[in-house]
Amino acid sequence: MSAAPPPFRVDVRPQGGRVLVVPLGEIDLSTVDVVQAELDGVRAAGWKTVVLDLREVSFIDSRGLNLVLRTNQLFAQHGLEFAIIEDPGPVRRLLDISGVSQAFRRAERNF
Repeated sequence: MSAAPPPFRVDVRPQGGRVLVVPLGEIDLSTVDVVQAELDGVRAAGWKTVVLDLREVSFIDSRGLNLVLRTNQLFAQHGLEFAIIEDPGPVRRLLDISGVSQAFRRAERNF
């Protein structure tokens, strides 16, 4: 019997003049609102540069992809900087298969 995965969470880590939003686990119907709330919160708090670090995401569905696309568009409309970090795996596969990989600015990986 395999152990249950750890509960989903989103860490928010200020890094100098930017903030890192780090979901850990699966982004799907049951968790996408948690990620959305954290992204809304950092924007409302006045952060001008937000990096969504997707390296700890083990699965992302179409709702999660839609969230990342909408967030990218919203930040651009408000003159804010939004970038992602992802590793080879489920997130990159979804971005590639969906044909939207080039839509996002990438942040450096050394956080």
